[in-house]
Amino acid sequence: MQDKAYAQEIARRILDRFEQPFVIDNVEQYAEAAIGVAVFDESVKECEDLYRAVTLSLYRANEYGRNSYAFFNREFRRSSGEVYNLEQELRRCIADGMRNFELTYQPVFAKDNTIHHYEALLRWKSDNAGFVSPRVFMRLMEKVGLDTAIDFWVIPKACQFCKRMQEKHGDNIRVSVNLTVHDLQGGSVSTVVSNALSETGLSPSSFIVEIPESAHLLAYNEASSTLGKLKRLGILICIDSFGNEYLPLNTLKFSYVDLIKVSSSFITNSGDKFDEELVKTTIYLAGSRNIEIIVKNIEHKAQLEAAYSYNLNILQGGFLSLPECEDKYLG
Repeated sequence: MQDKAYAQEIARRILDRFEQPFVIDNVEQYAEAAIGVAVFDESVKECEDLYRAVTLSLYRANEYGRNSYAFFNREFRRSSGEVYNLEQELRRCIADGMRNFELTYQPVFAKDNTIHHYEALLRWKSDNAGFVSPRVFMRLMEKVGLDTAIDFWVIPKACQFCKRMQEKHGDNIRVSVNLTVHDLQGGSVSTVVSNALSETGLSPSSFIVEIPESAHLLAYNEASSTLGKLKRLGILICIDSFGNEYLPLNTLKFSYVDLIKVSSSFITNSGDKFDEELVKTTIYLAGSRNIEIIVKNIEHKAQLEAAYSYNLNILQGGFLSLPECEDKYLG
């Protein structure tokens, strides 16, 4: 039990540090952590058992919420075994050449009802569980570091789709893909994008990368370097889910931000005057930098009307159009 108490103290000290801001380039930034802990005892005897125990503990820590830790116990095997098996199946599908993965494309509409661009959305069908929510399998992939392999498969395919759409409908067609924290920190994604553009002959201005707001990526040196490389290629950069967690308004002053994407809840959950002014301020600051605002998750008429009330006219969601496979668009 002494080892467990010591590990608990270390975990608490680490998480206490994450409660404090990290100062990067004179800007306070916050990060979050989840820690899974397993003690090498009678219940964990082999290296494989230890890896599985720590993985299951990490899943449980994430379920507890921000800056949490969890120790392994036997109950995790029962409650988290399904998630662990899902991870193993994902690994096998990726190793088998992205078996059971499919790209769909959802249109993003401009104010005149023309297509602003198409967002590439990944779908995965488990042999055992059927179609799995992207939120579930992408979060799982990020935890184990396999999201980069997925995105490097998506980027060339999205470029090919966009080029074929341009040949059919004109050069104004654009496509966006979502990048993860690992993509931006790794640094190789700019080479993958550059090669995909070169091989397909797609103009860089027809390609948009969406990066997560919640990770405070703009403060990381590795990410900043990667974003700089992507920007120099001539592609467009969009901050996804802007305002969902941190609302870093200072992000809007960076010259490499071309678009921000907000959820419909950002403009419909304004319960008081402060919330309403916050939305207006975000819109004003974005406009001052010629940053376009996209409202996503438009799922019913009231959300559409709320977007129009703020004069936001670049819209995406199931109420307007559902994602479709490539064949649906190209025939």
